[in-house]
Amino acid sequence: MRRLHTVSERVKMKTALIKVRKALIFEHPEWMHELHGTLSERLEKGFSYYNRIVFVGSMGILIRKIKDHICSKMSDSAVVLLDEKRQFCIPVLSSHLGGAVDLCRELQAVYNCTPVFTTATDLNGKLGIDLFALRHKMMPDNHEGILKINSRLLSSQQIMIKGFPETFHFPEDYLKVSDEADVGFEAGGTILNLKKKNLVLGAGFHKDIRTTELYNEFCQLIPEEYQKRILILTSHKRKWNSRQFHGFARKAAIPETSYFENDALSVAIRELNLDDNEVVRRHMGVSHVSQPSAYLASKRGKELLTVKSRTTKFALFEMEDTEWMNYEYTRETVPEVLI
Repeated sequence: MRRLHTVSERVKMKTALIKVRKALIFEHPEWMHELHGTLSERLEKGFSYYNRIVFVGSMGILIRKIKDHICSKMSDSAVVLLDEKRQFCIPVLSSHLGGAVDLCRELQAVYNCTPVFTTATDLNGKLGIDLFALRHKMMPDNHEGILKINSRLLSSQQIMIKGFPETFHFPEDYLKVSDEADVGFEAGGTILNLKKKNLVLGAGFHKDIRTTELYNEFCQLIPEEYQKRILILTSHKRKWNSRQFHGFARKAAIPETSYFENDALSVAIRELNLDDNEVVRRHMGVSHVSQPSAYLASKRGKELLTVKSRTTKFALFEMEDTEWMNYEYTRETVPEVLI
């Protein structure tokens, strides 16, 4: 199938294309990856491995098919419905935190289709605090606070904010204060705080481990305070090129993935002055995976912790503020194992 070659600076993460009618001739940009199999199999694959899903078909079919895949507003994949003639696109699931609204804007740029927004803040031209959080690589610290802040915006009330970097631009609805604030950067908000997603998780794991086992190890080994602040999951290319790696990224709601090969990892190992691990080197060609990959993906940030079990090793690094604020979501390559 011929693909449309387009460039969009807003394109990010892994995006799946699912067509109800397989025979439908449908040109699509390279960043949209068409899935194959039965419709149920494709939806299972989409929700298991992809951050965003473009569904081409009827709303009725979509609603009936995705109900068993919906888990949480804070972590669900973004789903956008696009009609066969590419006239309209509708964010159906995870509009803000998952990025469905922004995905609609990308589809509009590609197909010249009309976005149909149903979320009240979008309809009324308000910047929802959850959409602001997504675009600035942050995570709200509670769901109820999102609803309260967005409700106030819809009531034309001003939102008091404090502590945010000067480079962040807010609409007039948001008022910077120095004392009591509704929304705080990291801390200080009486209703909501936005936490930086500025951490990088390097992962090394046995090749036979299952996704659920890898996720359970993550929940046990990584403190909860860090889990939702992870922006990038990274590893050796061989680990990245596995279903477990991408399935784990989805379950942990980590938006970005990356990988490094032996030459780059070897340089990082020397810079980190890590002791030789003969067992890992025999299997991977380098003596360490989790620490050097996290170190490189964080742009040589600060190590917070390294933990391991019998089957898994995680290393957590923190990006410097300058790197975090300037970081842009990437157009991810998708391994063949997922397509």
